[in-house]
Amino acid sequence: MACRISAVIGVFGLLAASSSAAQEMPNPQAMQMQVQQIMQQRPREAEAAARAFLMLVAPERMNGLDSLREQANAGNNQPIIVVDGVPVSSPPSQDQYWMEVAQLTVQFDMVQKLNRRDSVRAQLVGKMFGLEANARAEQRAYRTASESNRPAIRKRIEALISQHFDIEDQLRSLEIADIEREEQRVETAFCDDAETVMRLLPSWLEDYNEVHPHKGLKMQSPREYRRTNSTAQPCPV
Repeated sequence: MACRISAVIGVFGLLAASSSAAQEMPNPQAMQMQVQQIMQQRPREAEAAARAFLMLVAPERMNGLDSLREQANAGNNQPIIVVDGVPVSSPPSQDQYWMEVAQLTVQFDMVQKLNRRDSVRAQLVGKMFGLEANARAEQRAYRTASESNRPAIRKRIEALISQHFDIEDQLRSLEIADIEREEQRVETAFCDDAETVMRLLPSWLEDYNEVHPHKGLKMQSPREYRRTNSTAQPCPV
């Protein structure tokens, strides 16, 4: 089964606020930049937000987050290695902890913003992020597991991916419902000029499927989303 646990992200208080609805759900490039910003700054507010969100979407993973933090704190006591006068980057344990904190923090903010506009989608996205948190924890366990334990972990990851696909399908169904409502609106608006509607309809559909960003598709067009997510990749890690 393909691995498609995607990182989706928004901004918390320390990230620049957006002025438009579309910008409230940034594109993947912006998302990654925001994750990197939190990892570099390491604000304590982000830790609090990450813990609050994890408690909501995957409370069974709180111990895992605490374990990552303990490993990161232990890494702080390690001597800094200097090569040619330049300090080496932070120990991997710190990177893992702050990567997880950054992921959870920005996802929390995204769900909060989405909930103000669309509570149904927000609930689905929150569930999806909970699955992603579980998948990341399983992937970390996989890296250190013995060969005899890896098959069981792989099966759990595949089950999480399957559930993730199910939620993506539900989000796509919401988008289809939006399309149908929009078509009804257009039909009503131009009911006195059916010829114009039929002439313009192909260009509207092309714009909707190729150009128009959709909240449920991570601010990608349907075709862009399909192109981005249709490539199968070997499952983990």
